[in-house]
Amino acid sequence: MGIECRFIKSEDPRAYADAVDVRTKFIWIETISNPGNVIPDFKGLAKVVQERGLPLICDNTFGCAGYFCRPIDHGVDIVVHSATKWISGHGTTIGGIIVDGGTFDWGRYRNRFPQFHASDTRLWRSSAGGRSRCGQLLIGLESLAVRCQRHAENTQRLADWLRSNSQKA
Repeated sequence: MGIECRFIKSEDPRAYADAVDVRTKFIWIETISNPGNVIPDFKGLAKVVQERGLPLICDNTFGCAGYFCRPIDHGVDIVVHSATKWISGHGTTIGGIIVDGGTFDWGRYRNRFPQFHASDTRLWRSSAGGRSRCGQLLIGLESLAVRCQRHAENTQRLADWLRSNSQKA
């Protein structure tokens, strides 16, 4: 399909800027990278994409569906959430959610994204025939805040325990 992916080994937004060329469609980041646990410079990367007419897309899996991090508030244009891991929370449903923050001007960059401007474009066709299991997701969503708070409390307890025990070793 002609898709190329480039991994940037630096946290410096300028390294991302240097990797952009005429074929670049977006920059993809994670709220906290897996496995490196790196938190990106959201504001710096937002500036890079704005200067180059690209959307900034963030996988917010470790942001717990917006409970711990809301990337759109930090300059991200599109956020991808794992509905399976956080919103569902109980393993009955596999899914994801894409949230367009409405901040990227797709019309201004129509030459870069002609598929969104073709007269025969029907975005609904890409999901035709699919079935939604919204009920299962909504059940999990009801407990998201409680689950995330418990994760935070358990993490704090573990960090306190590690801190006190590492001082004894």
